[in-house]
Amino acid sequence: MTIDITNDLSKEEWKFYFNDMTLYLDWYTYSERETKRHKFKVIKSYHRLGHQRVVPSWARIEEEDVIIPEVIVGRVLNHVRDQITVKKWSER
Repeated sequence: MTIDITNDLSKEEWKFYFNDMTLYLDWYTYSERETKRHKFKVIKSYHRLGHQRVVPSWARIEEEDVIIPEVIVGRVLNHVRDQITVKKWSER
């Protein structure tokens, strides 16, 4: 599940994966662009398994440098909550 905050000139993305009833941070990127006409360029990036994608070494950050704001935690939990349904066994 990917959650992002994007405005005209910057974008932050957090990707989480679900395991044992816990959501774990998988990767994070912060990107910027000069104007709306330009593409976003990665400024800093974290990946839990190292950097699977081609990310310049100067853009790599450690897990402890990633901040997960409360608004993102809330959006993640709301997204998960919205995906849960309650049914009777016969309705599967």
